[in-house]
Amino acid sequence: MGKIHYTEELSRHGDIEKYLGNIIGKKFTDYRKKWNEIGQYKLVNKFPIQINLETLNNCNYRCVFCRWGTDEIKSYKYKEKMSEHLFKKILNEINSNYCACVDLVGLNEPLLDKDLVNKIKLIKNTTNVVDIRFNTNGSLLNEKKSLELIDSGLTRIMISLDAVKKETYEKVRIRGDFNKVVNNVFRFIKLRDAKKKKLPVVRVTFVKTNSNSNEIQEFIKFWYNKADVVAVQNFRVPSYKSKDYEFLKIKSKKSKDDKGDITCSQPNERVFITAKGDVRPCASQYNDNLTFGNVYKESIKDIFNNKNFKKLRENFISKNWSKNPICKKCLTDTFSLD
Repeated sequence: MGKIHYTEELSRHGDIEKYLGNIIGKKFTDYRKKWNEIGQYKLVNKFPIQINLETLNNCNYRCVFCRWGTDEIKSYKYKEKMSEHLFKKILNEINSNYCACVDLVGLNEPLLDKDLVNKIKLIKNTTNVVDIRFNTNGSLLNEKKSLELIDSGLTRIMISLDAVKKETYEKVRIRGDFNKVVNNVFRFIKLRDAKKKKLPVVRVTFVKTNSNSNEIQEFIKFWYNKADVVAVQNFRVPSYKSKDYEFLKIKSKKSKDDKGDITCSQPNERVFITAKGDVRPCASQYNDNLTFGNVYKESIKDIFNNKNFKKLRENFISKNWSKNPICKKCLTDTFSLD
């Protein structure tokens, strides 16, 4: 059965994977081939092919579809920033194994990390990682930061916009300034192109909700010839003990009978590491309910191969993901299963 996709992408360059392969070379093409095999559970690695790093736990927005916009952030929020010791420990382990992608984002705004550019450069210059990326709300993407990122070795930057109208954007992205962010994106692309660089690839993202679904086609039309990639994503309920998000959810046509087609590749692809060193198997907003170890105490490889991680992967391989209550809630909400 085919995998049901959470994100659909359109690119003015055609196949964005081939486009990046032409820029970066065979090592990128090989990585994406392996990524697809891992995503379909045809291959189970001993080490994650992707590592997500939450280098700090903060955000300057309070979006209504995110835990930062709810009281539940109090139970998730912590003050620690990722230490230089921990960051280098992670890079050392990456160098001893095969990890092709580092995603410098968690439940946070990465650009609040004043050392982010230096972290990107360190990954680029000291490891064999071929895909360095992060998501951002784009509000802090000023000219200085843009130039630094363009020259840092960053492969992809994904900017969340979710609207083509100011009133739509600012209704849900609390503290956000729509015009500022759009202008930041335009300037970033202009600065990159002026340097005659193709990287980082710029992706603009639209998360479908009841509040903005009528703007999807207009969003695609507006950004298609401007950004490198336009992505439309399903809305995911942001909390395990969630309040009522029916005002945002779009009911899909999926039903219980479609569960055999639904899977999640993240426990086979990646680990998510917080600034405190906690290791989780996915980037779900309520992944704190799935902490499988801590890299201050154990290696990433040992945690990735411990009994809890293995059991979770087995649940997805056997299509028994509903046995895990966290995964069940996440996938049921994401695909609006009855």
